[in-house]
Amino acid sequence: PELVSPGQAIRTALTLYPGAQFSGLYLPDEVEPYFIVRLLGRDEPAQKFGVTAVLVSEQSGVVLNNQSAGAYPLARRLVNSLYPLHTLQLAGWPARILSLLVGIWLLTMMTLGVSLYWKRRTQRTGNQPGA
Repeated sequence: PELVSPGQAIRTALTLYPGAQFSGLYLPDEVEPYFIVRLLGRDEPAQKFGVTAVLVSEQSGVVLNNQSAGAYPLARRLVNSLYPLHTLQLAGWPARILSLLVGIWLLTMMTLGVSLYWKRRTQRTGNQPGA
């Protein structure tokens, strides 16, 4: 019997979720003889990688399990949103630009603080008698 190819497994998963984007593929092994196809579904928050998972049998190509991100319990959805929230993927480009500006501001403040420290330090050591 011919085994299912990775491309066939991905196509099977994408037919279940029209408009979804392919996110990743876990290949079958001896312990788990099925493909795990990760998708970024339409019902998921804006992020780089999706959490919708479709398990496709390596032997027959049949869908063994279908885990839609929208059907997860609330606690699981909250945990899944922590990384996109932390990386500002949920808030889009305006939040990323704001984060960049805050980072530049902090770097500027650190540079000014170190330069003021060195300036005062050299003034103090330069004014001491015998120095």
